[in-house]
Amino acid sequence: MSDENINEPEAQGWQTYEVATGAAVCLLLIWGLGSSLSSVRHEAINAGKGKERQEKLQKLREAVSEESSTHGVVDAKNGLYRIPLAEAMTKAADAMREDPAAFRKDLLDRLPAEEEAGGDDTE
Repeated sequence: MSDENINEPEAQGWQTYEVATGAAVCLLLIWGLGSSLSSVRHEAINAGKGKERQEKLQKLREAVSEESSTHGVVDAKNGLYRIPLAEAMTKAADAMREDPAAFRKDLLDRLPAEEEAGGDDTE
């Protein structure tokens, strides 16, 4: 004869819960492992991009540093030259201190035509 007892149907109900719980635990383990592996892979991909970005940023900073601290020709035909930023700030501060109205007019006269047409809402 069989070990099953036909008179006790609730015994089969617990087996269903055990199987369902076991399946849920297995699914959670698989999902957890999959998500942790994907985040590790994602970080590794971004690590390479971060290194490239850092190198580009370093080159840009070097170029900006050189241009802001040396003399140079921007456009000789139109008489545009580059001076160090500290020197330019000193000259601008001196000119503004001597005659603020003339300094402002000179700056506004230097604006390109496109920017003048766009309007200035700060006044």
